[in-house]
Amino acid sequence: FEVAHSGTLFIDEIGELTPALQPKLLRVLEDGSFRRIGSHLERRVNVRVIAATNRNLADEVAAGRFREDLYYRLNVLSIKLPPLRDRVGDVKQIVGHFLGDHWELEPEAMEALVNYHWPGNVRQLINAVDRATVLAEDGVITIDDLPSEVVKCVPISSSQNGSPCVLRNAADDIDLASVERAHIISILRKTKGNKAKAARLLGIHRRKLYRLLERFSIDPNFDESSLADE
Repeated sequence: FEVAHSGTLFIDEIGELTPALQPKLLRVLEDGSFRRIGSHLERRVNVRVIAATNRNLADEVAAGRFREDLYYRLNVLSIKLPPLRDRVGDVKQIVGHFLGDHWELEPEAMEALVNYHWPGNVRQLINAVDRATVLAEDGVITIDDLPSEVVKCVPISSSQNGSPCVLRNAADDIDLASVERAHIISILRKTKGNKAKAARLLGIHRRKLYRLLERFSIDPNFDESSLADE
């Protein structure tokens, strides 16, 4: 609060605030006063507070887990934000804001991000994009850099099962996937399991080879004997 004096303080997951801390927060909100830990000196601040939660605080109050007076003190203006699956138009804006001008996102990858239903909402989206930036090569994010659950999701009518997408039938891609998998295994046999040599022969970065091993369920720690059954 002291650092946020004359500004705005955002408190995420306010519903997780412990019973011991709730009266302390209420006091600051009511009269703007607080004490530092171990200090007897009263300090005053002028802070605008914005709080967020994925819980129903009215239900938490009824259950005795959240103070009623704190609830009404916080509930000056309430904004209910729909889940990300109900505002797919925001996905491109969120991704664009997160990536800035430092990364390029291939259209196929963006389409996969837009089509996914994001049960974990914005946090899950940001984590997926953050993961992609770690795996991407030369500043270009491809669909191979995205989590498998996002890649396998295809759009359907939102009226079906309440979800805008379902997992793609594996049979849709089985022929191409089988060819790719067999080719990678063939190269690994040729290099006796040496991933660096295999990546060079495939013309890809070693990080991408590891992603393909994961994608096709090929053990990255195998040796020639473990390939015998492939």
